[in-house]
Parts: sequence; C-alpha cells; structure tokens
Amino acid sequence: MPTLEPLTFALDQFYRQGRFASRHKHYVLWEKWQEMVGPRMAARAMPVGFAKGVLTVRVAESVWMQELSLHREELLAKAKALSGVKITDIRFVWGEQDAQPLPSPVPAVPGPTRRPLPEPTPQEVALAQAIAARVEDEGLRASLTAVVLTDLLRLRASSR
Repeated sequence: MPTLEPLTFALDQFYRQGRFASRHKHYVLWEKWQEMVGPRMAARAMPVGFAKGVLTVRVAESVWMQELSLHREELLAKAKALSGVKITDIRFVWGEQDAQPLPSPVPAVPGPTRRPLPEPTPQEVALAQAIAARVEDEGLRASLTAVVLTDLLRLRASSR
C-alpha cells in the first residue's frame, strides 16, 4: 500500500516544478523569514508581498519599523543570501500582523470580470490527472484534478 503524503506537500512539489517554479521561487522568503531576522523581529514583522524585486514587510509597531529600516541593507543582504531570490529592496509598511504568515504561491484570481477559460487539451487533462493520481480518496482526487486543471487553463489564458 502506498504511503500517504500530506496534500500540502504534494501541492508544494507540484508548484516547485516546471513552469510554476518562477511563480513559486519567492515563497522561500516566507519560509526563511525567521532565520533572516531572528525570532524577536519575526514576531513583530512579516513579509506580506513580493513584486518586481521588492519585498514588502508589514511591521506591527512604528518603533520596530524604524529598527528594521536602520537594518535594511543588512536584511537585504541576508534575504538574498538565504533565499537565492533576486531582491532589489525591502519596503516596510505599518499594520497589524495577520494570522496567516504564508502566502499562496499562486497569485490571487481576479474577480468575475475574467474571460471564460479555454477548453482543456487532452494533454492538460492527462497532466492534471497524473498529478492527482496519488490521492486515494476518489472525491478528493477529483477535486484536486479540477483545481489543477483550472490552474493550467488560467495559466494558458494569461499567457495569450
């Protein structure tokens, strides 16, 4: 009987491969955040975004924002060294800390103004089924296949 893996592990492996790798590579900034800044600062500040080489960090208190700003260059060097991600700057913003420290490696889907998705190709269907094949529960496997297929179709639609 095959061993079960957590779904989060399977999805993480999927998104680290192939054409999804470029969307996923900045995720390591969240994974290694505490190592970059230490546990004391990590309790008061966390990354909330990454775009165009700029890491955005939400800081709970203005005093800590000032402290982090004074160490910007040091943090930038550490972030580059530990993550391997091309970071050009760190931007600090004030705000309360969320309960959700890790972002989704897949960008958020815009609202209902999106165009309809194209019809899936047989290759896309086969890929989605292959990715979900290791899931034993039939209902969960069907749901995962649908999610992966939708993501593949959105990716294809956005590359037009």
